[in-house]
Amino acid sequence: MKKIFAVLFLLIVAIFPFNKITNLSAETTSNNVVKVVSDFCYLYLTTTDLNPSDSNNIRVEYGTELELIDDEETGKKAGEVISTGDYKFYFVQYNSYKRYVLISNVVNEDTNTSLKKTLDPNAKILNDKAKVYKTALATEENRVKIGENNVELQQFQEIKIIDGYDKNKEFHKIMFEENGEILTGYVKTSDILVEGFNGTIILIVFIFVLIGSIVLSIVLSTRKKRKKLKAKEQKNNS
Repeated sequence: MKKIFAVLFLLIVAIFPFNKITNLSAETTSNNVVKVVSDFCYLYLTTTDLNPSDSNNIRVEYGTELELIDDEETGKKAGEVISTGDYKFYFVQYNSYKRYVLISNVVNEDTNTSLKKTLDPNAKILNDKAKVYKTALATEENRVKIGENNVELQQFQEIKIIDGYDKNKEFHKIMFEENGEILTGYVKTSDILVEGFNGTIILIVFIFVLIGSIVLSIVLSTRKKRKKLKAKEQKNNS
């Protein structure tokens, strides 16, 4: 019995490891420069007004370098994360502007050489020449571009879903590698292939196997006892 429980414990640990999923944007960064890795993003005057049409919020393009600076208003040092609700920001300087940038849109310059390992793919592209969009809107004007060319992902190209997979959603936000760079964008759910086993289902199966093993061992042990008692009774009767 002890062996059975030990095996079950090891299986649970294997299915649900205690390591955390690595994210491209760390909680702090050692370098004072970050680079925009999305096709474009906005630098916000405040962490509460995230309206792109606000003239105070500045649009910057892919590859733009931003300097991490101290934020006197929140007391955060350069590179420390500023959290507001579900959003996380860095306080940065771009030319003469001091603004907030969502950390999901930037990476530390020093991490550029290891982005592929940090990406930690969790899905693949199902259809060849899958279109990538800036937002969850399938229009030609909304396509992600590199230079003048629209980005198209190849069949079975590895990607990282960063907004949680839901087969009922029309689009998913992803990270992917293109020409040695990490970009973000949206692809249709129909273009995504999610692989792997469901850990919960596996755990349930093993629990049933364990219960079956326990019941079987009890049946076998009691069966032996019944045989011994029956043999003893027959001997006494004779």
